Amino acid sequence: FAPGDGWSYSNTGYVLLGILIEKVTRNSYAEEIENRIIEPLELSNTFLPGNSSVIPGTNHARGYVQPDGASELKDVTYYNPSAGSSAGDMISTTDDLNKFFSYLLGGKLLKEQQLKQMLTTVPTGKEGIDGYGLGIYETKLPSGVSIWG
Repeated sequence: FAPGDGWSYSNTGYVLLGILIEKVTRNSYAEEIENRIIEPLELSNTFLPGNSSVIPGTNHARGYVQPDGASELKDVTYYNPSAGSSAGDMISTTDDLNKFFSYLLGGKLLKEQQLKQMLTTVPTGKEGIDGYGLGIYETKLPSGVSIWG
C-alpha cells in the first residue's frame, strides 16, 4: 500500500534501530538498554538474555501461544527470545513494565517533544489497537480513556 493508505506492524524497523544503536554508540544494544533504561529506572527483573533461554529473576509470567488456531495452548516460556534481536530480546515482569510505563508516560524518560511524537498515532484498522505510534499502541476504552502498550 502507498504511504498513508494502510498500516502493518513489522519487526524490521526495530532490528534496524538496534543495529543503528550499536554503530553509533559502539556498544551492544543490550549494553545501551541496560545503561540507559534498566539500571537508571531500577528495573531489577528486566533482562536482555541474548542466546540464553534461562529466565533470571523472579515473578515472570508464563507465555503461551495457540499456533495456527490449534486447540491446545503451547508453553513458550523458555523459548529463546534472541531471534527477535532488538525487536524482542527482552524479558520483564509486570511490576517492571508498570514502572517503565509510569516513567515513560510520566515524561521522565523522554523529552516532552519526543514523547509527544511517540504518542502521535496512525489508525491501524485492527480491532483492539486503535492507533500505533513510535513503538507504542493506543487502545481507547468505551469511557474515552486511552490505554497504551
